[in-house]
Amino acid sequence: AVENKDDDDDDAGDNEEDEDYDDLYNDPQPEEEEDGEDLVENAMRDYQAIDALDTYGTEGIDNRDFGAMGMEERMAAEAELARKESEQNRGRRSRGIYGAAMDAFET
Repeated sequence: AVENKDDDDDDAGDNEEDEDYDDLYNDPQPEEEEDGEDLVENAMRDYQAIDALDTYGTEGIDNRDFGAMGMEERMAAEAELARKESEQNRGRRSRGIYGAAMDAFET
């Protein structure tokens, strides 16, 4: 009987593909990276208490209670905000996401 060599080569390729698939998707415990420092493990050891940086000030905080807002009141407030935004943007050309990011950075 004459064997077709091409068929044997195809079977070998299938086995390699199966092994690759198994390595990628059926590995119960993927290998973890061993290089580098575990930042979470060392975070508390590296932390230094500095009261000036660990305590927020109250300057500029508005703690007033404004209560519930009715639908008409809310719609009026949103219309006013839209009008102000429109005035600020008058004459400006839309600069897309980059422009919005730059505007946020500048304020």
